[in-house]
Amino acid sequence: MVLFYINFFVFLTVTIFLLSEAYIQNGTDEILRLPGWESELSSKQFSGFLSATKINLLHYWFVESQSQPASDPLVFWFNGGPGCSSMLGFLKEMGPYRASNDGQALIENHDAWNKFSNVIYIESPVYVWYSYASDGETVHMNDDTTADENYAAMKSFFLKHPKFRNHSVYIIGESYSGIYVPTLYKRVSDGQKEFPINLKGLGIANGFVNADLNANTVYEFFYGHGLVDEGMWNKVKTECCNGCMSGCNFTSHPSQVCRDMASNLWPRNKFLNAYDIIRLCDRNVRKDVRSALNIPESLGTWEICSRSVKLTYKNQYDDVSQFIKEALGEGVRVLMFYGDTDAACNFIHGQRFAESLGFPTKEAKQGWYYNNQTAGYKTVYEKGLTFITVAGVGHMSAEWKPAEVAYAIKQFLNDQPI
Repeated sequence: MVLFYINFFVFLTVTIFLLSEAYIQNGTDEILRLPGWESELSSKQFSGFLSATKINLLHYWFVESQSQPASDPLVFWFNGGPGCSSMLGFLKEMGPYRASNDGQALIENHDAWNKFSNVIYIESPVYVWYSYASDGETVHMNDDTTADENYAAMKSFFLKHPKFRNHSVYIIGESYSGIYVPTLYKRVSDGQKEFPINLKGLGIANGFVNADLNANTVYEFFYGHGLVDEGMWNKVKTECCNGCMSGCNFTSHPSQVCRDMASNLWPRNKFLNAYDIIRLCDRNVRKDVRSALNIPESLGTWEICSRSVKLTYKNQYDDVSQFIKEALGEGVRVLMFYGDTDAACNFIHGQRFAESLGFPTKEAKQGWYYNNQTAGYKTVYEKGLTFITVAGVGHMSAEWKPAEVAYAIKQFLNDQPI
């Protein structure tokens, strides 16, 4: 599902301008200064390109830890789409800076993940943001080619930054990265003899992990949030689901009438924001701006989500349970965290996916807390699987509950209970 979120980065034009100056001065990937930030950078930062194939180059932005960069974990972050920019995560969720309202200054993000880890943001697949093919040809993308290129980019990163080669590595992503993260894990696992990577964990934020579960549970999600007409709900439940909506499969229901009835359960509200049903859907998104981040002039304008990638991308995996089971079997821990007001990749589908993996429950569902307040609910399974909800936020939980999510991530990276 495409993540085309609201009110994007008024400060991006300014940031881009001065980042280009940093390249001119430095002649490397290292960023020397940022617009609107008068102090020294809080940690070393780098931006450039990683080799995904002989002709495909993926753009990255890397921020070293503000704490102990020589020993802190290394997080590879991906946004979803397919076709959406990981700058969404960097600049709206967990990066080191936020923009002032007028876009003329940068404000420190006190809940940045690089307070406790090194974080690299990769623009994937090719043609997202300023990732590009050097021959300019049309690229046919799918889940497997994306996994292959992300893996190649990881190896390219370690060749550029060899001092991080032995760090504990975590692959974390959002939305359609519910596909990206597990398939990339598989490439890393299969390549360990050739290119060892110290992979410790996977994180999936409101991830798309099972197509049927996501499609079918959204009706329960809407009903549970008071958005469905009671009479219609009871009619569908009685006539199509044998009196029980839980587990009712609309995507392959034999009755076209029932499939049509299910579609009528969608809320009739043109202002509904599917990515966060309790927040306004503001479509006054500013025009895309052009980057000078050492980017060739021929690449065109910047887009938060690439329409061309979305239209040409071939989805191959409707269920990633096989990869998650394999990862857990190899001792790779998995954290699934879902904002509970997201309808696009709803938490019920994530919760049932986690349960369906079949691992014994270690800690039954209970609250988890931040600053003595309930931050959500968690279920802990054997083998290192944890599922949590983040209360009162949608698709981008780290944007709306940055402190709570940063706490959960820090605990996960340190292998401590949430």
